[in-house]
Amino acid sequence: MTPFVTFGGLGDHVLWLGLLANIPGPKTVICDPRMEGLVRLYEGRSYTELIVTDTPPRDAFCCWHGAHVGDERAYIGLRDMTIADVVREILRLPRGAEVVRPVWEDQWFLRLVADGIRPKRTALLAPWAHTAQVRLPDRWWVDCAAWLQSQGWTVATNVSNRGRGYDQSRRGPVLDAIPGTIPVDIPLDEIGPFAELCGAVLCARSGLSDLLARCRTRMCVVWPVDVEKNMPSAKERGVWSIQRIYGGDAVEVALDHAAAFSPEQLSGWL
Repeated sequence: MTPFVTFGGLGDHVLWLGLLANIPGPKTVICDPRMEGLVRLYEGRSYTELIVTDTPPRDAFCCWHGAHVGDERAYIGLRDMTIADVVREILRLPRGAEVVRPVWEDQWFLRLVADGIRPKRTALLAPWAHTAQVRLPDRWWVDCAAWLQSQGWTVATNVSNRGRGYDQSRRGPVLDAIPGTIPVDIPLDEIGPFAELCGAVLCARSGLSDLLARCRTRMCVVWPVDVEKNMPSAKERGVWSIQRIYGGDAVEVALDHAAAFSPEQLSGWL
């Protein structure tokens, strides 16, 4: 069988690896060294052999929807689909094929408490996404962090933003921690147990929200929306909805990117 090469961003890796597990028989996956830790979370289910290399072969099957259907919005058209359904069609899987979960090692020994992280009383903020065209201003996150602290939460900011492999074309800047919060840089193969031990996650819609969608933590996914430009549209948010793709209890909130922070925006999260 032609080997599969992972591509695109973190969310693309999570979707494709999760669905490759539905293809029977031996499979070879090729990944960028920067994504090896993540890919190994699917070992033995999504592939039987892993090749880690800086340069993938040209004849591999590209695990990125854009290489097969182009613009997903044009491909989907008026159909009621998620991006996971698009990948299922590319792989010729049934509509209900499961997106298998990453399997995290039992990492209860993680380096958390010494860094000021309080188990089950820490809110992990992940404000940035490489591919987002609209984002909330830093002031929104600063005010949100201050409010969380007033409610008795320790607040940390994910500053690593390392979720891309071979495709570096849409890599955005890595920004500093939100002022007054603890900066954390957790490898992708440890971020799940870290999020569970923290107890709560608040993130912009990004590949990280795909990876953490089914962790045992209280997660809220924020969609910044440019209301005047209708971007991203309700249709696009439905295509990439965490709840629709993965199920689970994550809260999803669409917010006008120009709106000031208000605790009511996050009702239902904590």
